[in-house]
Amino acid sequence: GLAGSIAAGVRAAPADAAPAALLLMLVDQPHVSVDVLARLRSAFDGGIAAARYAGTLAVPAVFGRQYFRALLRLQGDRVSRSLIESELKRVRSIDCEEAAGDIDTPQDWSAFEALPSAADPE
Repeated sequence: GLAGSIAAGVRAAPADAAPAALLLMLVDQPHVSVDVLARLRSAFDGGIAAARYAGTLAVPAVFGRQYFRALLRLQGDRVSRSLIESELKRVRSIDCEEAAGDIDTPQDWSAFEALPSAADPE
């Protein structure tokens, strides 16, 4: 599940490079652009920088090194959101309504393909 994928990503971070942070994002959020990632990076202050959309804080998000162990312990499918919500004092957020659109069904994919921007990505 999602928690296992997150843990695999954390474990894959090179120990000798000692990354200061990890970016967690989902592949089914096609409207998340490079601009969104740049805004997250700018908002990141060492704690957590998360996207705010649909009335919540969630991924994409950047987690500081001090959260790597917590990311390894997560379980379930709404795992990153629970970590973000438990650390609200350390979260800086960016508005990111484009992250609310995701692709979960064949109908979602068809709707995405029909968008003008999907045919001509920049």
